[in-house]
Parts: sequence; structure tokens; C-alpha cells
Amino acid sequence: MATKITVKTSDVDGSSTRRYSTEAAAVRRFEEMSGLTIAQAMAEQYYSYVDAQKSPPAFADVRVLRAVSNYGTVVTLERFPLMY
Repeated sequence: MATKITVKTSDVDGSSTRRYSTEAAAVRRFEEMSGLTIAQAMAEQYYSYVDAQKSPPAFADVRVLRAVSNYGTVVTLERFPLMY
């Protein structure tokens, strides 16, 4: 099944949404806007798994990944399966 990936950014000046058909392009945008690598954002979002000595999910299984940049921009990567 094909997947649509959306990268949303939001800060005090407003917000934007960009849709990508390839994961690589969406990851580049997410990393550019958040200032974090995917691995860093995963570690930040799933820190409680590490504390509980559980394995966090693989990036491919994550539907929503959210990070906050050093400048306060909230960056969200969302995957949606295409239904057609």
C-alpha cells in the first residue's frame, strides 16, 4: 500500500504543511526544520521506552513523529496510508 507523508511546521509566525510521496524527501525536510536527526527525534519521543528497558518501535512503524527545534518550531512528520 502506498503512503503519503506530511511534514507540518508550526511556530509563533504561523504554520505550513508539505506533502511528500517519498520518505527520503520528508525525512530531509523534518531534519532541516527540527535540527534533529530521525534517530535523535525517536530517542526524544520514546525516552520512556529506554527508561523501562523496552525497545522503541522502528522508524518504519511510527505513524507520527514530533520534535521541537531549538527555536521553538514544532515539526511533525505524519504517515497516512493511501486508501485507493
